[in-house]
Amino acid sequence: MNLNANEVRIGNYVTIGDGPFQISANDIKKMSESDNHIYKPIPLNDAWLTDFKLTKKELDAYDNMWYLDLFTIFSDNYNHEHYYTYGLLTRLDNPNVCNSHSGLIVKYVHQLQNLFFATNYEEMERTNEYGV
Repeated sequence: MNLNANEVRIGNYVTIGDGPFQISANDIKKMSESDNHIYKPIPLNDAWLTDFKLTKKELDAYDNMWYLDLFTIFSDNYNHEHYYTYGLLTRLDNPNVCNSHSGLIVKYVHQLQNLFFATNYEEMERTNEYGV
């Protein structure tokens, strides 16, 4: 998958060649002027979530909740697929049971960064604990 300039912001992590790097204004300009994109999204995984200081809470054998303050996403592992969803977290009658009303599937690191910024008005910080 190639990235378009309108999908990223300055500071988003993407891949060119071997490793991740942060997008600059110059990179966005290059992306908007060229049809041959070399910028690739980075698939979101548990290591990136940990690196962005999200904390994992296991809900059951299939689901995990990842949170940073009030920001929460869910990782689902049904049918041997692994993906993350962002949604509203509610507690109905039982305070120990979490119900998610998801609406957005988050597949890539830059999507997570953009969603976090849109909901918290600040950038995500990395620990770089896992060297991703």
